[in-house]
Amino acid sequence: MPYGSLFSHLKQLLDDFTGANVEMVAELMQVAGRFLYRLPETHTRADNMSTVRARFLALLHTCTLVCAL
Repeated sequence: MPYGSLFSHLKQLLDDFTGANVEMVAELMQVAGRFLYRLPETHTRADNMSTVRARFLALLHTCTLVCAL
């Protein structure tokens, strides 16, 4: 799979960050994240996607805590 295609799919998953997409993003980042981060041609893009993912997860965690109250 070309790198651009992989990032396109990852962006689609992040755009609809609900249900199974959360798990798919986590698995994709766990499996391919380090590889993409270490490649010079994909480093910047992988870093940006990782930052976005971390923000989404923090927001999801916050919402879960608020809903539990």
